[in-house]
Amino acid sequence: MRLQLVVPLKTGDTRKKGDKGVEELNGQLWHVSGPLDIEDARDVKFHCISYVWGLGREKPGSFFDNEISISDKTRPALIAAIRAIKASGFEADGPIEEAFWIDALCVPYADGPDRYGTLESMGHIYSAAESVIIIIQDPAWKIILEASSGTTPDALS
Repeated sequence: MRLQLVVPLKTGDTRKKGDKGVEELNGQLWHVSGPLDIEDARDVKFHCISYVWGLGREKPGSFFDNEISISDKTRPALIAAIRAIKASGFEADGPIEEAFWIDALCVPYADGPDRYGTLESMGHIYSAAESVIIIIQDPAWKIILEASSGTTPDALS
């Protein structure tokens, strides 16, 4: 299996903001790793991000040098997930894992065995993750807040 992840640049990496494939998110520089050849996704520690794509698009090359048009929700979902992990105290069993799998950036773009293999392995990828961070949009979040307060949500009344 080949697995790509969004990870921070390592100390000593000479790439900088503005370099091809490097993005600054929450004050830290990130890139999409090259494909990691692994037997099992459980051998790597990472978090999956689940979010609604929506209709808006970012043009090719606008985020991590993406080769195809991606959802304009990808960037805010990744930023929110990074913030959530840092705020969660998830490091109880060790340091915070700063590696993320998000479909728009981590599924290979080119048609072929790598893309199809990744798509076929999505269930395994999600089940092997340290966590799955679900980005909830405002309308659904409002319903969750109302339901958790003990009142019947407006959308369900």
